[in-house]
Amino acid sequence: EEPLQRPKKELAATKKDRVNHCLTICENIVAQSLRNSPEFQKLLGIAMELFLLCSEDSESDVRMVADECLNKVIK
Repeated sequence: EEPLQRPKKELAATKKDRVNHCLTICENIVAQSLRNSPEFQKLLGIAMELFLLCSEDSESDVRMVADECLNKVIK
């Protein structure tokens, strides 16, 4: 008898997860305490890359949040 195989858990983040990740990263990247960090430039680059990637997402809600985050970080 073959053991029952459980379906693998989906590794892709859900729409809600992607929106929450963008918002969390945005909130932290604009925090004054992070701006004083020696790692800030590197983290800013990673955050911008993520927002640009999410701005091409198939879900319009994710694209909208990514766009808002880009605008907030740039200002």
